[in-house]
Amino acid sequence: LTLATPNDYRKAIGLALSARISNPGVPLAVACTPKLRPLLAAYFDYVIDEDPTLRGFVHKVHLDRYTPFDNTFFFDSDVLVFKNLQVIAERWAGQPYTACGEYLSHGCSSFGLDFGKVLEKTGKKRMTVIDGAGHAFFRKPGCFGVFDLAREVTKEHREYAGDIRYADEDVIDIVMTILELAPAPRHDVDRPEYD
Repeated sequence: LTLATPNDYRKAIGLALSARISNPGVPLAVACTPKLRPLLAAYFDYVIDEDPTLRGFVHKVHLDRYTPFDNTFFFDSDVLVFKNLQVIAERWAGQPYTACGEYLSHGCSSFGLDFGKVLEKTGKKRMTVIDGAGHAFFRKPGCFGVFDLAREVTKEHREYAGDIRYADEDVIDIVMTILELAPAPRHDVDRPEYD
């Protein structure tokens, strides 16, 4: 699954082409405006109309509603896939939502989220941080609780993050921290060869 906008739909096509080569037979989906449907339909098995009431990165906390699949890899449209994803899917199947990242107890995200303040608010000792992930793997029905909480955190963004711009990655950091979901090692998606 990916999302496409008028500014990046060509990147989404590149993602689809790379995924077709590296993962033949795996169905592909894109969520976009109806205007983009004719430009993308030839490259994706499913073209889903995005929610017209949502803007920008908020779409990413609705991926559970967009995906037609029980097990979904989400990739930003500017990602290319050159490896068979089955190995990673099997490795990550133990959680309802997974992305590569790390644990941190202080500092700020690249968007300005103060980890210390979030930890104080949530009562947790360490923050799950997926800055720059551009990907996720999630499974139904377990992921519904993750996305429901992400939508709640989105509504309360200022209470968690202060006066900074909205970033879905910050929201997912908060959600994974609250739910104590472990980040996957970064090398799971970027290493040259699988173990």
